[in-house]
Amino acid sequence: MATKVIMPQLGESVVEGTISKWLVKKGDRVKKYDPLLEVSSDKVDTEVPSPVEGVVLKIYVPEGTTVQAGTLIAVIGEPGEAIPEGEGPAEAATEPEARPEAPAQSKAPAPASTKKDLGFISPVVAKLAAEYNIDLTQVKGTGVRGRIRKKDVLNYIKRMKEAKAEEALPEWEKPGTGDLFKPAKVEEYAPLPAPKPKAPSPPPP
Repeated sequence: MATKVIMPQLGESVVEGTISKWLVKKGDRVKKYDPLLEVSSDKVDTEVPSPVEGVVLKIYVPEGTTVQAGTLIAVIGEPGEAIPEGEGPAEAATEPEARPEAPAQSKAPAPASTKKDLGFISPVVAKLAAEYNIDLTQVKGTGVRGRIRKKDVLNYIKRMKEAKAEEALPEWEKPGTGDLFKPAKVEEYAPLPAPKPKAPSPPPP
């Protein structure tokens, strides 16, 4: 009997997850505990392992889709086994399948991109970046394979606000600068001349 693969619950308060990347495609044979896909949420990024050994018979949910925990996302079994129908969230969703390559055409080499490859960006991260006008290439990701998570963007926003607040301070209030932190100028004076010795008194008559 074919085995269902469902979207796991990634935490007590996490009710949904986004499929960042499928690591297998329909027809691939996998072993138990082999990673099937990468899943991300606002709190965690992780890989989902295969619950059994078998062949990937069907993938219901494409990359970049956010679904509720417990949703059927794939089926693993042996060729010829019955596949559950009508239970996936998007029956019309296209499955990642190998496509025949187009005939090679001679093209000028594309200019090398100077932009950082951001990989998959969750809707929450994209919304924060748009709201605060953030260039995500400047944000260091801490997720799987350097993926940018919500907390990475929030930390970047916090650092930006702290930097702007420090720039707005008067010079004398900035740590380590200003007149309050400079030694007072010491006036230098020439030493007073030594007193001249008095002339000896005349002897008494």
